[in-house]
Amino acid sequence: MASSFDFELAKKQSLLKKDKSRKQSIDADIKDLIDFLNAQPWCFTTSSCSGRLILLEEHYTRKKHLTRWWLVSHEPLSFESFKKGLSQALQNKQENNLLWFKMEGFILHVVVRDLTFAKRLLRIARDAGFKHSGLISFTNKLVLEIRDSEALQVLITHELPETFLKQLLSIANEKLLRTKARIEKFFKALKQFTSL
Repeated sequence: MASSFDFELAKKQSLLKKDKSRKQSIDADIKDLIDFLNAQPWCFTTSSCSGRLILLEEHYTRKKHLTRWWLVSHEPLSFESFKKGLSQALQNKQENNLLWFKMEGFILHVVVRDLTFAKRLLRIARDAGFKHSGLISFTNKLVLEIRDSEALQVLITHELPETFLKQLLSIANEKLLRTKARIEKFFKALKQFTSL
């Protein structure tokens, strides 16, 4: 890691920055976790998502800024809510665009003061079930990506039967609940580590 990186200054600047996410706020169900991490002297967070269900329309050019978000939930969805969002999307979608239903698991980026803390945090994350976590930057600053492997991505068309859609939503909701359970396990272990 480059010695020119000023951890304290970077932390101060990062915590003062405006949230640049679509939602422009931390997901309510991980706010305590984020606040806890940011209160530690050895790390700070830069981005996060507690896991979500998304129904989005991908523009035929694949340009991200042209994507339309029809439904976003960080909690399990009822079939009625899902069906309402799906109906709106299918009625209003542009002809050549693709409609996707996705479940994305928990993700968290943490800048860590040194390699010792990075290794400890990574061990806690992996023990909690976030097996695909790792160090994603170590040239200027140490950035740890903690993420769940739970995921689902399905192309949606008019022809899909309701029984399939119900089963799809049920699977997505189960996956989202599993990612939430891992977050709780991670937070609990993190609190025990910092109290040592």
